Amino acid sequence: ATVLPANAANTSVIWTSTNMSIATVDASGLVSALMVGSTEVIATTVDGNYKDTCIVYVTAATVPVTGISIDPHVMNLTEGGSVGTITATITPANATNINVDWTSSNTGVATVSNGQVSPVAAGTAWVYATTQDGGFTDSCFVTVNAAVVPVTGITVDPHTMTLAEGGATDTITATVTPLT
Repeated sequence: ATVLPANAANTSVIWTSTNMSIATVDASGLVSALMVGSTEVIATTVDGNYKDTCIVYVTAATVPVTGISIDPHVMNLTEGGSVGTITATITPANATNINVDWTSSNTGVATVSNGQVSPVAAGTAWVYATTQDGGFTDSCFVTVNAAVVPVTGITVDPHTMTLAEGGATDTITATVTPLT
């Protein structure tokens, strides 16, 4: 507080807070936040009872992220198969910003959104979970296996064959479906 005139005989000030549960103020004007809310801090001159105020807004404390852990760290999926789920755990549990950015090292093999891993094609990729607060990262190694295509049928050609006695030969060709 600045008391005017600067050469006044008594420049002493009394500090008060209108809501001591929100913030307190000591004799030197040091304000201490206690809980979320707002209060007025008033400076009153001892000589003349002049006043001026400062509105103090106390906001919620920010709790920083200190780490991340994901589960599982290894995942096996099948091309064209079901989506896999990775769960991210942020520490501490009461961190203010618990948002996580998900990325895949090879989107041609696997894509990821909010911990849901979708297999794209056979191969391997790393899936990363990175905290927006602090940039802490953990990873999962994803293997996408080629889809197993079951046999649906077989055809032989020719369907009939006649061979002459005494060692005559011919070839029968088998075609398994599907072809790939």
